[in-house]
Amino acid sequence: MFLATASTKRPIAMSCLLIALIGLGLNSYRKLSIEDMPKVDIPYVTVVTTWVGASPEDIEKDVSKHIEDAVSGIDGLRHIESSSLENVNQVVLEFNVGVDVDVAAQEVREKVDAVLDDLHPTLAVVDAHLPDLNRALAVLGPAFYGQAQATTHGPWLDIYVAALGPDIFGLLEDLTGVLR
Repeated sequence: MFLATASTKRPIAMSCLLIALIGLGLNSYRKLSIEDMPKVDIPYVTVVTTWVGASPEDIEKDVSKHIEDAVSGIDGLRHIESSSLENVNQVVLEFNVGVDVDVAAQEVREKVDAVLDDLHPTLAVVDAHLPDLNRALAVLGPAFYGQAQATTHGPWLDIYVAALGPDIFGLLEDLTGVLR
C-alpha cells in the first residue's frame, strides 16, 4: 500500500528510484564473473597401488582393506570407494566440501605410509612410486578412449600400429577442444 500511495503522490521520485535500482542491477550483472572452468578444489584424493601378479581378491583382502581401515579416521572424510582389479587397486576418498585438499592429501599420505609395513611384502618393491597418491583434477571433462582389434596376428600388425599410431594421435590433437 505504501508503494502505491508514494507512486501516485510523488511519481518523479519513484521513477528516479526505479531507474537507480535498474541501473545498479545492470551494473552488478555486468561485473558478475562467469567462467567456463572456475578454479575449484574438488575434495577427492585417490590412492593407487599396483601388485604385479595378484588377483583382485588378493588385492582386496591384502591391500584395499588395510588402506581403507587406515584412512577411515581422517577428519572431513565423507565416503570411501575402492576398486580392485588384476594387478591394481584404487581407493577413492571423498571429503566434505571446504576441506583443504592439500592437507587431506598429506594426512592420507601419512596414514598410508604408516600401514605400508602391514601390506603384502612384494607390494612395497613392485614399483618405485608406490603407492601413488593423487588429487582429483578440477578439469575432469570428457575423455576419449579408443580400442582396436585385429582378426589376425602377425609381425606386420606391430609395424602397422607403429606407423599408423602417430597419424591417429595427430588427427585427434587437431580437433577443436582437444588438449593433448
